[in-house]
Amino acid sequence: MTAEISTRQEVLLLSDREVKDKTSSKTIMGVGEKKTYTLSYFNVRGRAEPIRMLFALAEVDYTDKRISHVDWPALKSATPFGQLPVLEVSGDNMKAPLTLSQTNSILRYLAREFGLDGRTSSDKVKVDMIVETMRDSINPITEIFNETDENKRNEVLFKYSEDLLPRFLNYLTENLSSEWFLDQVSLADAVIYVAFDNISMFLPDFLDRKSYWKLREWRSRFESHPKICEWLSIRPTTAY
Repeated sequence: MTAEISTRQEVLLLSDREVKDKTSSKTIMGVGEKKTYTLSYFNVRGRAEPIRMLFALAEVDYTDKRISHVDWPALKSATPFGQLPVLEVSGDNMKAPLTLSQTNSILRYLAREFGLDGRTSSDKVKVDMIVETMRDSINPITEIFNETDENKRNEVLFKYSEDLLPRFLNYLTENLSSEWFLDQVSLADAVIYVAFDNISMFLPDFLDRKSYWKLREWRSRFESHPKICEWLSIRPTTAY
């Protein structure tokens, strides 16, 4: 298993670009011990963006490895499930590097590591609910993005904007505690922000209804968070 993971690391290092996050380092293991992280994804925000935001919020260094679509076919078989993102974790106390796949699994792992998953069991399950809800909320956006027939795309978009999206937004409005969705900024805020970013590509005015004023204020507050503001200012500019 160790050799297999080691080989996988070497293959992924063949990607054409590595971007080092500019946040400061943070020790999260024992005294004097530090975990190292390598996040592999394409050069887009996509599914990796909430992961990058967790690193920014926690002020933890990581290697932001961005793989070109040209290089991806040769690297695909070296990943656990033939897909990205992949997070590799190593550290002094680990017998072998840890290789993680599946976006939400990576998000939950890092949120626990960084203390961004809530203080209580009630908070933690609330975060889990929001993570799963946001995944459901953007599935139609993925369908719309991939649809080449304009009439079908408009049909799906209209149904989404009139039915599913309002239900999600009403749920979020009711569950916005005060400044954040918990009593402190958390994984929930990161996944909601990225979901809103994806939705706005097709529905730029989706928060304009008067009843969504709390969500508009929350989005501005999250963008103004010092650690998120810094990340937004230095992240590579990509189409999506």
